[in-house]
Amino acid sequence: MEDNEELMPKEGQSISIKEFLWLCVAKWYWFIIALVLICGYAVYHLAKTPNVYSASAAILVKDQQSSSPDISMVFQDIDALNTNVNINNEMVALRSPVIMAEVSRRLGLDVNYTVKERFAPKNLYGSTLPVSVRFFDLGDNGKAQMMMHYSQDSTVVLGPFATDGNIEDADKSHKIEVKLTGVPSDTLETPLGRVVLLPNEKFVKSTSPASLDILVDRVGYAAGAQHLSATVTTEVKDNYSSVIDLSLKDTNTERALDELESIIEVYNENWIKDRNQISVYTSNFIDERLQVIEAELGDVDSQISDYKAQHQLPSSGSAADALFDKTLSARDEIGALSVKIDLARQIKAHLNSASKNFEPLPSSSALGNGNVENIILQYNKDLYDRNIMVQNSSESNPLVQDKDALLAITRQNILSAVDGYISSLNAEMRAKQTSLSSAAGQLRSNPTQVTHLLDKERQQKVKEELYLYLLQKREENELSQAFSAYNTKIVTPPTISGLVGPFPRKTMTMAIALGLALPAGLIFLLEALNSKVRGRRDIEKLTIPFIGEIPQNGEKPRRWLPKKNVEIDRSSDIVVKQGCHNIVNEAFRVIRTNLEFMSPHEDDLAQVMMVTSLNPGSGKTFIAMNLATVLSLKGKRVALIDLDLRKGSLSAAVGAKGFGMSNYLLGNKTLASIVTQIEDCGDNVDLYPSGPIPPNPAELLYSVQLKAMIEKLRKDYDYVIIDCPPVEVVADAKIINKLVDMTIFVVRAGLLERSLLAEVQRFYTTGRYKNMGIVLNGTPDPTSSRMSRTNRHGFGYGYYGNGYGYSHKE
Repeated sequence: MEDNEELMPKEGQSISIKEFLWLCVAKWYWFIIALVLICGYAVYHLAKTPNVYSASAAILVKDQQSSSPDISMVFQDIDALNTNVNINNEMVALRSPVIMAEVSRRLGLDVNYTVKERFAPKNLYGSTLPVSVRFFDLGDNGKAQMMMHYSQDSTVVLGPFATDGNIEDADKSHKIEVKLTGVPSDTLETPLGRVVLLPNEKFVKSTSPASLDILVDRVGYAAGAQHLSATVTTEVKDNYSSVIDLSLKDTNTERALDELESIIEVYNENWIKDRNQISVYTSNFIDERLQVIEAELGDVDSQISDYKAQHQLPSSGSAADALFDKTLSARDEIGALSVKIDLARQIKAHLNSASKNFEPLPSSSALGNGNVENIILQYNKDLYDRNIMVQNSSESNPLVQDKDALLAITRQNILSAVDGYISSLNAEMRAKQTSLSSAAGQLRSNPTQVTHLLDKERQQKVKEELYLYLLQKREENELSQAFSAYNTKIVTPPTISGLVGPFPRKTMTMAIALGLALPAGLIFLLEALNSKVRGRRDIEKLTIPFIGEIPQNGEKPRRWLPKKNVEIDRSSDIVVKQGCHNIVNEAFRVIRTNLEFMSPHEDDLAQVMMVTSLNPGSGKTFIAMNLATVLSLKGKRVALIDLDLRKGSLSAAVGAKGFGMSNYLLGNKTLASIVTQIEDCGDNVDLYPSGPIPPNPAELLYSVQLKAMIEKLRKDYDYVIIDCPPVEVVADAKIINKLVDMTIFVVRAGLLERSLLAEVQRFYTTGRYKNMGIVLNGTPDPTSSRMSRTNRHGFGYGYYGNGYGYSHKE
């Protein structure tokens, strides 16, 4: 028995590709409906969606060797293999909010202008926009809407106005008419505040309609910048170049080109501004020092002139010249040291000022200390990188905070280096002062006036040298600013790359593919979830003898409808007719032939057969009536007995009412008194109806009258066919089976669960029912237009040719 169970068809039995394709062909109308709906939506989507174009440009980011403003660095040879430009940072900078906000302001992206066309709105810009609008009282990000009607005679009508963004509910009676003269209009007072109309010089009247109803949608600069940022993309061509591909998408080609050009322009301007910050701070520092030294130098010159005139002093003698020169040299060195100490203290004061923590340090080349100069140069470069990162994100960015911590450490290192350098300068100055004191002691014998005069001349010379030095540095700083070129070079100017969507051909192809895939997937899913017996293929592995199959034609029973207690017309259940050779007639003739081979006659006694099934609704009554009819066509006398005492389906099918088998088994009637004939079955078929429903059907079937009746009918007829209740539901079928020679088990396609076929196989294997044979009922009619072609070629096995079907009724 276990071996037989392994042969049972599994509930999840799959179908082949060929069967699946025939299923799809049978449900062709599903595909038509899906294609109409999806393709219709695709056409609507294409009509409602404006075309989107892509604009692109390529820029080369130049390599920079140093951010120092020193002019000497400008003329150094460039090493092409050594670059400190981070191309990824420049890509982020191109899409930074600062640049997007500036582009939004320059191009007026705070206002959108649209006109309604057939389905999709059209954006106006450049040559298609006659007038632009500027709002003065809505702030940078205020939102509002208004309608603007433009006529070819330069008449503009404004209104209605909506401050809540819903133009449909605005007051349509409030309108303002303006006549444009080619110049900006006067300030207009509107419900949205002050408004100015700006005629567009690029507007082409010849290509525009006679009038335009334009929706002016003020979204704000932030929204315009955000929308622009969402459409801009940057990428590097390869890992070995610094060429950045810049692209964006827009529904207006003119606006797309202007946006790309403005992004590149603003980026270059910001880069120049950032690079020149160090030079600007250095220039300011030098100007301040020059003003101070110029005032001090003027004071010293005046003091020397006044002192000589007052005391009428001649030039110093040659005897004191050497000593004077030595003193003067020492004082010059002390003066130079003072200048360095002063510059170092200025740098220290700059570092100690918290308000200047994120301002570049002035040039330190005058200190004369290479270590301090290098640290300051590296500090200025790190500070520039930090400020760029703040512009692209915020000061709360973890990377910015890490950079701030690194800058704080660098400032402490610079302070330590400057303090050490000041200490060394002070020590050197003390040594020079000692030398000066020695020389001055030797000059004490000279007149006091000469000493005083020498001191003033020394001050004069020191300040003159410092003044000339600062003038030279200022010119160098200005020259370095003049050499600050743009950081980028345009490799490919902004151009329109082409249409990026929607693509009608691609969209329709996808719609057709989806229209085919959805019903196909649904058909596959329904078939995969179908656990019912579908046809001959599902029962091929059973070892029970197969008697034949009956195809179905017409509508399937609608089992989801509620049952009603109404009398059913079963007159069409007898489909076997004399001389008729349709598909159902031929199917019953095949069954008749198979039964003759399976039912050997002994002693010229009738063969007794019971017709049953596993569950109600399988068509056993239909099989019994038509089997009796097809046997009678060969001249056989057939007794058709309705022993379904609980339901009486066979008696109800032929309209046999009144007395029947229940009366006979109770002893109230004789067989001759209950026998009747079925009009459509011919004279050779006698019907023994069930009669009134008894209170104890099972006990009646155990009576000796039933056995005696069967024995009598065996002698009077060639075949005895008994219509029984379904097995396992009640005990009637088991009781009747003891008296029969053969059991015809009806399996209804589309009704019986495939998992229950194992139970049917066990009936046969265990011999529970005598000489079981299976009749497969309700397989799709291969001539029906509503039949699945899979069933025709896979599960149905339609062999019978053309003709007739039936709609099953119990």
